[in-house]
Amino acid sequence: MDQQQLRPDEIPSMNEKVITGIPKMSALETARNRRRAWFGVGLLVLLGGVAAGPRLKERWKSYEARRLSEEAAKLAAAGETDRAISLLIKAWQRAPNDPSLLRELARRCDEIPSHASHAASFCQKLADGGQATTEDRLALAAAHVKIDDWQAARAALD
Repeated sequence: MDQQQLRPDEIPSMNEKVITGIPKMSALETARNRRRAWFGVGLLVLLGGVAAGPRLKERWKSYEARRLSEEAAKLAAAGETDRAISLLIKAWQRAPNDPSLLRELARRCDEIPSHASHAASFCQKLADGGQATTEDRLALAAAHVKIDDWQAARAALD
C-alpha cells in the first residue's frame, strides 16, 4: 500500500484558518447580529428591573426610614425634640407599616405636652394595626389620660 505523504510545506499552520464550507459573514450581517445581541441583553436587563423593581423600591424606602429615624434619635438626644418629630414623621411616611417608627413617634410626641394628642393617635394606629404590645396599650392609655379622655383610656386597657 502506497500512502501519500504530505511534504512539510504543504501542511497548513495553526495560524491559518482552515474552515471549509462556511461562508464568511459580511460586515452588514456582523453589525446586525451585534445589534440583536445588545437588544437581547437590554431586554433582559429591563425585564429583570421590572420584576425586581417593587421589592427594591420598598427596601430603599425602608433604608431611608431607618436613616431618618437614626438621625431623629440623635436630635432627640441633643434636646431638639421638635426637629426629631418632623424627621420621624418623614420616616413614617416612607415606611408606614413599620411599628418601631410608630412607637418612636408616640414616645417623642409624649415628651412634649402640646403633642399629647398626636402621641395618642400614633399609639392608636399601632393598636388598630394589631401590632401593639402591652406596653403600647399602656402608653395609649397614658396619652389619653394626658388629654383628659378617660373613656378612651379605659377602652385602651380593656
